[in-house]
Amino acid sequence: GEIVSQRRIVGALPPAREPEQVAAEFAESLGVQFIVSGVLRDMGTSSHFLAGRVRHLEVDLLVHDGVTGAVVSRHRLSDSVEESSLTGFPASQSVMNEKFFATPFGQKVDQMVDKMVGLVTGDVMAQPFTARVIRSQDNQVYFDAGGLVQVRVGDVLNTYQLAQSPLRDLPGQRTLGFSEKPTSTLVVTQVQRLFAVGTLEPATARLAPGDVIRFEP
Repeated sequence: GEIVSQRRIVGALPPAREPEQVAAEFAESLGVQFIVSGVLRDMGTSSHFLAGRVRHLEVDLLVHDGVTGAVVSRHRLSDSVEESSLTGFPASQSVMNEKFFATPFGQKVDQMVDKMVGLVTGDVMAQPFTARVIRSQDNQVYFDAGGLVQVRVGDVLNTYQLAQSPLRDLPGQRTLGFSEKPTSTLVVTQVQRLFAVGTLEPATARLAPGDVIRFEP
């Protein structure tokens, strides 16, 4: 399900956190550029005088930027299927197994999952490559992307310093992200599978852990 803030009930739960903050924390801990989340809006049934019992499926699909946690794309998908006592899936049974996918509704779910994969792939491909600075010493910078994502020695990347505090909307209730300041370029000098090293140009430029590196053709 979607990463949602928890409500504080008589102080029993920890302070509520915004979805953007949780998504960014997950992305940082997993070392990924995007987090995908979703909300199951409806999987109930209704009766129709012509179609009989109809089971509905409505899902929100969200792709979060891993640095800021902001939602970069959102889709709502919906479908439905007519059910009978023979074709319906018992509510007491577990879902997402072989018996479930053999039912008409399970087949609809399977088709929707395939569609979601295509949507996420298109959304991610449209976003610029982004990595985080994990260590910096003078003008030498280590960042969390390497050969696994096709980083190569000699690549020239753009660098950005992130503000220390997030930008919030006027009521101050919602985090909009972190402002970025373009600083310099980074020339990749060493590549390992999961990280790479580069030098900043000009050599006087500086970055700190958490700052951002992007490839922008």
